[in-house]
This record gives sequence, structure tokens and C-alpha cells, in this order.
Amino acid sequence: MKKALSLILAAVMLLALCACGSTPSNPSANASTPSDTNAPSDNGSNTDDSAPTDDTVYNLTFADTASEGNPLWEFWMKPVLEAITEASGGRITFTPYHNGSLAGFGEILKGCQTGVCDMGNDSVNNYPGVYPYSELMVTPGFSFGDTDEERIDNLFKYSQTYTVPAYEAEGLYLIGETPGVPVYLATTKPIEKTTDLGERTFATSPNYAAMVTPFGASASNMIPAEQYESIRLNVIDSIINGAGPLQAFRLYEVLDYAYEVPFATVLNQMFMSKTSYDKLPADLQEVLDNFRFSEEYKQIAINFVNSMMDTVYSAVEEGKPGFVFAELPEGVASDMMSACDAQIAAVSQKVRDAGLDADGALEMLRSFGG
Repeated sequence: MKKALSLILAAVMLLALCACGSTPSNPSANASTPSDTNAPSDNGSNTDDSAPTDDTVYNLTFADTASEGNPLWEFWMKPVLEAITEASGGRITFTPYHNGSLAGFGEILKGCQTGVCDMGNDSVNNYPGVYPYSELMVTPGFSFGDTDEERIDNLFKYSQTYTVPAYEAEGLYLIGETPGVPVYLATTKPIEKTTDLGERTFATSPNYAAMVTPFGASASNMIPAEQYESIRLNVIDSIINGAGPLQAFRLYEVLDYAYEVPFATVLNQMFMSKTSYDKLPADLQEVLDNFRFSEEYKQIAINFVNSMMDTVYSAVEEGKPGFVFAELPEGVASDMMSACDAQIAAVSQKVRDAGLDADGALEMLRSFGG
């Protein structure tokens, strides 16, 4: 009898051990969004079948207005996303939507706030009056330094102090930004003196327009895709923008001169929905926290600027050998920079009206130079 009882107990123990050795299924192993993987179970059971495990993959939608081959994507956004995927051990992946197919110019930040996308890139130049700290940062009249390293370090300093807390209050998590590719005043006729500006018709963003409209120039806010035909048809004869559109939209074919504007910044930023960030497990949040503002991100940003400018110069040299890259004449540059003072004062007032630290932000921006 005792022997039979011993055999029965041994069998029960063996079955229990086999049950404990089973591996819970992972329904998220084929990639899902944070909203799917983090949904809590409400069936009252203690099973772990629906809970994320260490190999859960979080696939995030990424909204982009550039084409897949655009330098902004190839040299900046793509390397950033690949670095995040690698740092997460493959647990954060991305599905990109190019050419504004998920959200267009001036829509991506709102898309991150409303759940249209998990992440994306946009230019704060597209949101005048919405994000005062960022609007002040891209208002012409400030210099972020003389080298790529200085510019990205200063951008990091300003963003960590002012931009990041302001964005998080608006439901946005800042992943990173470019260190400011050169801004050019590109035109069909040379700029030799300040009065030449008054004879030009510009396509540019409202904040850049403040550099030239005080001298009688006319300016309209026109997306780069529309500028080629407008220049060809003599609707406009000049633009002010970052270097990228010269190559991406072949604007060098209808323009002849490009003058660098060292006291203006074009800034692209990469954002994530704070809601999507909050749905990630703590270890993956830490991956993102450690990556942004890191030396690895800094090097990607600097490589982007160098690669972007190499691409632009090569395209222009091959497509229009007589195209001229030049510095603004000293008197023109100083007059344009002085004209920025009124715009700086106006945007600073917006920062104050929003209850933010305008004086501190101004002091920091001016400490960078310019």
C-alpha cells in the first residue's frame, strides 16, 4: 500500500513539474503597436498569455514628408530609427510612411498628439505661434556656433532646458533634432547691396521673411514643391530656406546664386507621441532616454549635415556648373541681421504671453553668438 501511494505521489509531482516548465505564448511576437501590447487583461485570470514578455516587439508608425531617397531620410531619420532598433535589441521597430502619406507638412506634430502616428519629423517653422520656445529658437538673428559640434551642443543645451519640458506638457516627446543645415538666400540675380533686396520676390517662411520685407521685398509662404515652376514663370525670383530644397527639388536649375545666412537656422525635429512613449515598458523608455542627446545621436546629426551638403554641392556642380555659392556682402548681412531685432522682440513677447521664461531663453540663445 505504501509503495503504491509513493508511486501516485511521484506521478503527481512529475505532472506539476512539466506544467511549470511550459513557456507562455507571446501574441505580440510578430510586431504590434504599444496600444496593442500593453492593453491590460480584464478577464480576471492570473494567466500571463496576454502580458508582454522580454521579446515583445513594439512596431511604431513613423510619419515623414520626404521621399525615401531624400537626404533628410537617408542620412538622418533612417540612421536614427536604425540606431533605436539596435539599442532596443530589435524590440522597437518602425513602419515609415513617406511623402506625407500619413500626415503632411505642418500636420505631424498634431498627428503625434492625436494618435494619427506614433512618431515623425517636422519643422517647427511650420507652426508659427504654437510652440513659443521653438519659434524663438528658429527666429533669425541668432547663431548657434561656428562648427557642427558647437551647433549641436548648443541645440541640445537649449532643448533640454526649454524645449523638452514645453513639448512634454503638450503630449510630445522630443527624440532629436538636426544641428541646423546652412540657410541660403538663393536668387536669380546677384545681391550686392541692401537695396537689391527690395527688388526681389521671395518664397520663404514667415519668420525668414522678416529679414527682407523691411527693405521692400515681397514674400509669400510657398512649399518647396511649388517653387520651381513659380521661379520658372517669374512669379518669384528668390527663396530663403535650408540647403536641402536646392537639391531635392532641383531649384538650382532655375536659380543662379546662393548666399549663406549664418544668423538663421532651419531646424527639423523628430517627435514621438508621449502617449506612445508612456505605453512602452520602462526598459524601452530608458533606451529612448539614453539615446536622445547622446554622443551617438550627436554623431548621426553631424554626419547628416556633412552628407547633406556633399549631396547638394555635388548635384549643383553636376547640374549647373556656373551656379555660385557665396557669402552675403558684409553690409547686407549686418542690415538683415538688424532687421531681425523686431521679429525677435515680437516672438519674445509671445513667450512671455504664454507664461514662459523669455528672458532666460533669450540670454541662452544670445550666449551662443550672433
